[in-house]
Amino acid sequence: MIASQLISTQYEDGSWESTPSLRIFKPSIINPQEHLLDPVKDISTSRIDKLFVDYNRLFTSSKCYESLQQYKEVCEKTGIIF
Repeated sequence: MIASQLISTQYEDGSWESTPSLRIFKPSIINPQEHLLDPVKDISTSRIDKLFVDYNRLFTSSKCYESLQQYKEVCEKTGIIF
């Protein structure tokens, strides 16, 4: 179960492991998803070619927490024991 995995991989400080995953595109790119999905476009010229580290794991941890919270709400509505 994914919720169990998230809970078991949470650090003692309440955060989760993170890897460089925050990508910044050029301001002229309106829809970055189009550039990622179109194999014809050269992605390296479409974006600022850098992944940023999630310092202090804040973004990753907030998404993990949000996912667990949403799962808990679904469990409560459906009667599943969390």
